[in-house]
Amino acid sequence: MTPHLCSSCSTFEMHSQLDHFLNDVVKQSSLIQYRVQLFLYGFHDDFTGRSVGSVTARRNQLDAYWSRWSRLQPAETTIVKLSGPLGDYKLLGGVFSTVVGEQRTRLRFIRLPSISRGIMQEEWTLDNLQIPVDGYITDPSSDVLIVYQDQSTTHSRQVPSLHPRAMLK
Repeated sequence: MTPHLCSSCSTFEMHSQLDHFLNDVVKQSSLIQYRVQLFLYGFHDDFTGRSVGSVTARRNQLDAYWSRWSRLQPAETTIVKLSGPLGDYKLLGGVFSTVVGEQRTRLRFIRLPSISRGIMQEEWTLDNLQIPVDGYITDPSSDVLIVYQDQSTTHSRQVPSLHPRAMLK
């Protein structure tokens, strides 16, 4: 299928013909339509390595997701139960995290579920950190956690010798 552009046509007519041709190409391709929708909604396809169904199924999921959130009616509500006072907390990349315990030496992470993205809830903790946590920064997409202690506080000035990943069980 190639566009038939006439050499005697005006620039406007040639642009119009090309526009109709490209419109026909898009109408015949579910994948292109899906990619255009993702772009228009400000999303990107992050299903790499996961089987999530056909392009048509993904378009239907995208439409359902956008429809629910445009009406502020999520498909599901999850209640996260926390014990004790809520310390420093963050919600980033679908992962809720908080400092736990009076000694502030434990971090709790909860990956929040998503029906539309096929993600199940998961929880994990970093226990017995060697310093009281005065603050932390996370970037789940890069698999980064930085824990820090304010040296001006009255906490122990002991600096941990282990990387936080080494403390995982």
